[in-house]
This record gives sequence, structure tokens and C-alpha cells, in this order.
Amino acid sequence: MTPPSDYVLHVTRYSGGNRLQALADLVAKRSLEWAPMFVYFSDTTRAKTFNKLLCEKGVGAELVIGDTKTKDRAQTLARIRSGKTLALSLCGCYNEGISVDELRTVIFGDLRHSDVNRQQGIRLYRIQTT
Repeated sequence: MTPPSDYVLHVTRYSGGNRLQALADLVAKRSLEWAPMFVYFSDTTRAKTFNKLLCEKGVGAELVIGDTKTKDRAQTLARIRSGKTLALSLCGCYNEGISVDELRTVIFGDLRHSDVNRQQGIRLYRIQTT
């Protein structure tokens, strides 16, 4: 199957230095172009730190982790769908999942290629191509 015409893959690897800061700089620079976006992490502390960096840069960013209450999650998703929130940092959202049809960008914020990242990427590709 051919991806939709606006489906673009960017691969960026950062070595050395503060990777979260470098990623936050890139996301802040491209936030209007890439929004709405998900940034996946496998570590809650890294997700919280990254979200704080984005907020400090003036990017409309929010955080959803596995134990975020259903009501709060729904409100956050409504804000990302409306454009009030540009970036959503995610960690541990496996049972309830996260779904936003308007999604334009997915970033895997961890350096390593975990099974979770692969599964999320495959799921996203399947959703985007149908």
C-alpha cells in the first residue's frame, strides 16, 4: 500500500550532548508544521522532562501517562484535536490507547529501538494507509 501523500518519514539521531534538549529544540522549531504531534517515551521521567522543555519554549504541550485519569485524558485529547495543544508527550498508554485522527507527526523520543516503539509504528502505519 502507498502511504497518503502527506505521509513523510524523518529519521534523526542525536549522539552526545543533551538529546532531550536537542529534540525539544527541533520540535519547537517545527511545531506549527508538525502539529498535532505525539512524542512517545518508554520512561515517564523522560516524558515529563521533555514536556517541561517544550512548555518552557512556548510550545502548547501536554503530558499523558499510563495513570492519567480517563476524564483528564479526554480533555487533553479534545485540546489537541482543537489545535490548542500542539504536542502530546506520551508514556505507558497501552491499555486505553490514544487516538487522534488529525495526527500529523509521531516522534519516538527514546534512543533505543524498543518493541513498544516498533509496535506503535506498525499500528500507526496500518491506520494511516487504510
